[in-house]
Amino acid sequence: MSVSGCSTAGSYIVPASSEPLGAADLAGAARETLEVPPLPGDPGPYLIGPGDVLLVRDLNHPDLFSGEMPQTPDSGLFTVSDEGKLLLPMIGEIEAAGKSLTNLRDEIQAIFLQYVRKPNISVTVAEFRSQKFYVLGQVRAPGAYPYDGRVSVLDALGAAQGLNEKADLTGSYLVRKGEVLPVDFYALLRKGDMSGNIRLAGGDLLHIADASDRKVYVLGEVRRPGVFPMGSDPLRLIDAISMAGGLDLVTAKKGEIFLVRGSYVDPTVYRLSLSDVMNLSGTETFLEPGDRVYAAATGLTNWNRFMVQLLPFLQAGSYGSEIRQDNID
Repeated sequence: MSVSGCSTAGSYIVPASSEPLGAADLAGAARETLEVPPLPGDPGPYLIGPGDVLLVRDLNHPDLFSGEMPQTPDSGLFTVSDEGKLLLPMIGEIEAAGKSLTNLRDEIQAIFLQYVRKPNISVTVAEFRSQKFYVLGQVRAPGAYPYDGRVSVLDALGAAQGLNEKADLTGSYLVRKGEVLPVDFYALLRKGDMSGNIRLAGGDLLHIADASDRKVYVLGEVRRPGVFPMGSDPLRLIDAISMAGGLDLVTAKKGEIFLVRGSYVDPTVYRLSLSDVMNLSGTETFLEPGDRVYAAATGLTNWNRFMVQLLPFLQAGSYGSEIRQDNID
């Protein structure tokens, strides 16, 4: 897939012979399909925002724009105001925020046709200040970085000086506007599958997980859904459910306990019956770091719906303290 294209949606089915989680009872777990949506397409051209510094020139009339610093090499530089406007000679204020460079150029060109002969307007961004992307977690320089509209996943990791030794690619994720995008970081960085090297949008957050962070997630129809530390001793499935306050037997669908393992893009999904969890076989099922236990009121077939429930717990404690101040300004 090209960087600007879309991948094909995938379905990942657990074979009956999948490796169990420390117990033979999962070897015969029911097959389950979790539909993973396609990757998004190209986010489109860069949109100007407040704080951006634009270089505006008329190539046929070089002296037309004096800019904010006349008589200097910076002549022609104009900063987009907090209200999203540019103040240009002859024409005064013009709305700039939310427009692409091409649209703004065409608009300025049309206005200057009334004042000068054959204007040839050029508009470029001298300093990108209005938008950021974020790289957090197990990278060498976590922080916020200026977004210029041309940043790919690999570019973002390069800006953060690459991964450190504790990076867990299978547990890493990319968030855009409150939704997790199905980027397979392991396939991208270990197998060279460039389909995951999509172009970022302004505000995207890339989080590289910590392989030493031993925790599990218990979601859905339990009394206290959340993320729980595993500690140093093995953690049984039944104990993880107990840590979440136990099942809500009124709303939990009988026979629908899902155990999700592996990356967010290529998961292994086990479906267990309620009796399997509660009886002796459940006491022999041990979890691994990053496992997601989901007690469903309905089936688990929609990846987006599952990730919406998981995201708040992924974000808890991951954002804020990791952003270095020197990467924000």
